[in-house]
Amino acid sequence: MTGLQCVTRAMRALGAVASGEPVSAAEGQDGLVALNGMIDAWRLQRLSIFFSTENEFDIVAGQQTYSIGPTGADFTQARPITIERASCIQYTNPLRPIELPVDIWTDQRWQGIPVKNTTSALFTRMRYRPLHPNGSIDVWPIPNTALVKIKLYTPCALIAFVDLNTNYVVAPGYEEALVYNLAVRYAPELGRPLDATVADLARQSLAVVKIANIPLDEMRIDPALIPVRQSFDWRIG
Repeated sequence: MTGLQCVTRAMRALGAVASGEPVSAAEGQDGLVALNGMIDAWRLQRLSIFFSTENEFDIVAGQQTYSIGPTGADFTQARPITIERASCIQYTNPLRPIELPVDIWTDQRWQGIPVKNTTSALFTRMRYRPLHPNGSIDVWPIPNTALVKIKLYTPCALIAFVDLNTNYVVAPGYEEALVYNLAVRYAPELGRPLDATVADLARQSLAVVKIANIPLDEMRIDPALIPVRQSFDWRIG
């Protein structure tokens, strides 16, 4: 799917162009701006994101704070909107690295750590601040060895269309969602009335995508809250 195909279909749904009629260069560029603006807004909606990435980064002994983002000095990747899960990877035995889940703390809980510069061979907690253009990650305790890495599980948002002609393979369901939701956003700029059917298709197609993207989480309970079961001998009651 190209940006031009998406813009053309959206304009056709609005009745702005007839079947087989080409889109003008100006309309195509305006539509591309609207399309990428919509994709940028979707980046903040977790259910519009269909998968998460897993990346490992080196930890520097004695360093607590790391920058992460497209120009991050420490961890280079797309700036995460959020970090869903994180792990400390211990490489004491490189052939059998050990992955240990790390708690992701809020600013409030991070504030509650009385001694921030505590050191240890492993870190068990982290805090993420989604600054811009690069985010910031703090780990605690501060690792005193380089034999550990941090593994981040981050939602991977949709990327913008670089131009009108580059072809992209979109995930199932996204083509309809992109086309009809672009039609809704582009209608005011074109001065076109929004057909109720097009509006319904926009809502339904985006809902289908979001339903498919609902993450599956495990429900857990603290063992201390589970009552101790007494054994029962049916022979003696």
